[in-house]
Amino acid sequence: MSFPEPGFSKGEVDRSGDRFRAGTATEHDEVVLANWRAAHGRVINVFQANLRNRCKEFQYPVGQRLKRFPTIVDKLTRQPEMHLARMNDIAGCRVIFPTIKSLYQFRDQLLKARWSHKLTHDPDRYDYVERPKETGYRGIHLVYSFVPRGRGAEPWRGLRIEIQLRTKAQHVWATGVETGDLLTKGRAKFGEGADAYRRYWLLASEIIARTREGQPSYLAELSSEEIVYHFEALDQQLNIRRLMRSARRSQPKLKAEASTVLIYRADRKLPLTAHSFSHWQDAVKFYNKAEKDLADQADVVLVEADNVKSIRNVFRNYFSNTTDFLRYIDAGINLLK
Repeated sequence: MSFPEPGFSKGEVDRSGDRFRAGTATEHDEVVLANWRAAHGRVINVFQANLRNRCKEFQYPVGQRLKRFPTIVDKLTRQPEMHLARMNDIAGCRVIFPTIKSLYQFRDQLLKARWSHKLTHDPDRYDYVERPKETGYRGIHLVYSFVPRGRGAEPWRGLRIEIQLRTKAQHVWATGVETGDLLTKGRAKFGEGADAYRRYWLLASEIIARTREGQPSYLAELSSEEIVYHFEALDQQLNIRRLMRSARRSQPKLKAEASTVLIYRADRKLPLTAHSFSHWQDAVKFYNKAEKDLADQADVVLVEADNVKSIRNVFRNYFSNTTDFLRYIDAGINLLK
């Protein structure tokens, strides 16, 4: 499988990132960013193969994606000190575990792995299980810098990838937030939006963490009664659960072991379409064009997993799959009352 090489220096990539941040990006800057993102395909390919091999025995779902163009620009805007050439998560892999114990066992094994790639931070820096984010997000992130081995891999040296490790409960909450954002055009995922909306998801995280994993999330100081009272009051105000129950689930045809571009348009009767490609280069080309053609009209993402079930599981927000989220919340409320 062939992947495009980084065609520009890291300095030029950073300068293009600065112009995107300032709102002065040119067509040349779009070419730079498109190339820089596509070049991460080789890094994803190396890491996903290793992760799938490690997860095969336990059948942990593994997925991968290239960061969306508007999300890259949004992150540059939200984080003024961010350098595009050192952005951690343009390439991303995600693994879902049944329990916190299995998550930490896998993390520890990964940290002890004998490979050339370099962890870019202290191992506990992005442990959002022990220290949940103020948004309610829980999980563990590991960021690696690619170190080439063998002939021809030198141009990719230093490109980064973020590996997200989540339990199923943590994943159900996170994709619940993303689905809610898609349905309401909210920004709770980024800790933004109306106070009531952000508080709603923070309380939801608390309900799931306490009842599914026996530990608090970000609101440890609140009693279970207070959590339920405030959540139900906000749910009555915002009608999020009712909206999720009424959302039409999408079931487009998918192909296993293919690169798939998902296009989500909330205003459509069937909001999700899927376009699968056997060759990475073809998928990236379609991805770039779809993002540009459908700017401000749709959410477009390039994903991949080892089977169709994993695609639907790892990227369930695009399929409007809120079944587990609603079930976890309903059962959690009953347990905490």
